[in-house]
Amino acid sequence: MIRNHQFLIAKQSRKYARTHHWKPLIVKELTLVQVIVWYITVELLRTKQLPPSLTYSRMHMVPSLKSDIEKQASRVYSTLYRHDDNINKFMFADTNDDDLDGKVGVILYYDASTSCYQAKLCQSTDASVENIPVLTENMEPHRKIRTSTYVPDACKESCQVSIQNHFPFFRDTTPSVVFRSDVFRSIGGLTRRPNRGGNGAVERLIKLIEEREAKENEELEKVRLQSVELKKISRACIPRASQWNRDPERRFAIDAKCQKIPSWFKFVPSGKRRFNTTCRNEFQIILRIVNAGRKIISSPTLSLHQTIHCTRAPMACLNLVS
Repeated sequence: MIRNHQFLIAKQSRKYARTHHWKPLIVKELTLVQVIVWYITVELLRTKQLPPSLTYSRMHMVPSLKSDIEKQASRVYSTLYRHDDNINKFMFADTNDDDLDGKVGVILYYDASTSCYQAKLCQSTDASVENIPVLTENMEPHRKIRTSTYVPDACKESCQVSIQNHFPFFRDTTPSVVFRSDVFRSIGGLTRRPNRGGNGAVERLIKLIEEREAKENEELEKVRLQSVELKKISRACIPRASQWNRDPERRFAIDAKCQKIPSWFKFVPSGKRRFNTTCRNEFQIILRIVNAGRKIISSPTLSLHQTIHCTRAPMACLNLVS
């Protein structure tokens, strides 16, 4: 009798410790999801994908829209911020299910309506073991950490968010926005509650999003202009294959020089007449090589069957082509 009583006390103590461990994480997740809801709502209103009569303060008047945005916000949190195994892995314990106790699970999301996590078993392909509801008292942490000071970090820069079209009379397409983790961090979404900042926080969020979009558009324009310029250079500098075949000695001489090119300046087979670049300085590298003598790029073998691919910005290769 005494042993049974001690066993029950120890079991309850373990359950209490587990609940105490997960409680700060649940509060943190619910808070972040609400801030993500605010971010998505502001972005929908900024891009005018909702009726003009609908404002942030009136969002509760459309329960289906509010529920849909909350669902998508939870998905964004799971996609971007639920990747740390030290937090999201656990072991089933004291569930009174011998087939489940002792196995390792992974958190999918927290269901606030049932006050429990939805999880799945690790390394399992059986669909029947997914979406297992589990209470925090039955979740032994994979690793003990200070959950009260834990701040999640995004694993990706952005995430596409699409919601159902709740206003078909207003628009035909499905509303869709981009959630940017860097903007979310800059607005204080991970450490503060900007959704309670009123119109000032909304204006600051809109400003950050517009600045981010302007920077992205500027970078895309630079890439487009460089691509156009490279196409012009390739067409102007590369002779025809018939001219190359009439001068085999020159072809062999240049092929010999190509063998001396270091590994960081590679010729990658592609079968296309184009130049691949992977950093901002490569455009200037190709221009200098072309202007230095056109002795490598003038090869029709390289133009028709190979692509010049630079992985660094060394000027030493100019000595090889001069």
